[in-house]
Amino acid sequence: MSPIPLPAALADPQSNGAIVNASDGGRGKPVVLGYMCRELLTGDRQVADLELRMKHFAEAEGLRLGFVYVEQAVARPVAFGALVESLAHSAGHAVLLPGLLHFAVLGPQDDIKPLFEWVTGARVLIL
Repeated sequence: MSPIPLPAALADPQSNGAIVNASDGGRGKPVVLGYMCRELLTGDRQVADLELRMKHFAEAEGLRLGFVYVEQAVARPVAFGALVESLAHSAGHAVLLPGLLHFAVLGPQDDIKPLFEWVTGARVLIL
């Protein structure tokens, strides 16, 4: 059985469009997981709006939005740990962020995207 081709958003630019991971469990679309830091948002309404924007973005890219991890406290990044655990168990091909600032909990923004992608094997997409 040949692998399902991924949308361009998930293709590794260094592999000339090669597949990054397997499919999303038979639904025909690769899964992208969401992540956001609640402390950067103004309220529950903004969280809900961002989740909806993430869903529309994923659909436009030929992806399916899986679980969206919302970090409640930057000082204790529980949601980030759960995100990494999900990626380790192949729950997603990529992570969708509202902006790189939402990964600021991890370290300097200049280095975090390539480091995260290298460690997890998942692409980081920005809304």
